[in-house]
Amino acid sequence: MEKSVVLRDGSVLQIFRPRGENAAEILEYLKTIGGETHFLLMDENGLGISEEEERLILEENLKQERGGVYSGRINGELACIFSLGCYPRRRLAHTGEIALSVRRKYWHIGVGSAIMETLIELAKEASLKNVELGVYADNERAIALYKRFGFEEIGRHRGRFCVDGEYYDEILMDLHIEADEAKLREIRKACPR
Repeated sequence: MEKSVVLRDGSVLQIFRPRGENAAEILEYLKTIGGETHFLLMDENGLGISEEEERLILEENLKQERGGVYSGRINGELACIFSLGCYPRRRLAHTGEIALSVRRKYWHIGVGSAIMETLIELAKEASLKNVELGVYADNERAIALYKRFGFEEIGRHRGRFCVDGEYYDEILMDLHIEADEAKLREIRKACPR
């Protein structure tokens, strides 16, 4: 999926699936955002993998028929990365998990909403019935965004994240959506047990 979204400030978010050739740029982006907030699973050191490893991951991502990793650019700069992971097992084929990040300079202009709309669209295309996510309990703006798109809190992991010796809870959230049952049956048939 590739598309353009006009944001609140008039800038345009260009959404695309990154390729192996984007590996160095993505690794730099991850280091940048890891240093901007504690709300992520990485810090300013990023993923700690090589450019070649990231290139291979991105190329494998392109082979996924359901979900995958997506990026967005604003004025040529990588502004966000988000993903929809679809479970490959038959009994979980109706469920997916989302994750997203936005470069700080692009907060508060509608990038998060554009990402959520895209993720929900991808989930529907993948015939998912349930989409789940985990979020730091102190990330109030993200929680408000998710609730605005229909996610509900369904649980909590106490002390899930440890950042600089401080522990943070993780809130678990789910979104239930209508799936194309016929398409879901076909997906399940192709899934391993």
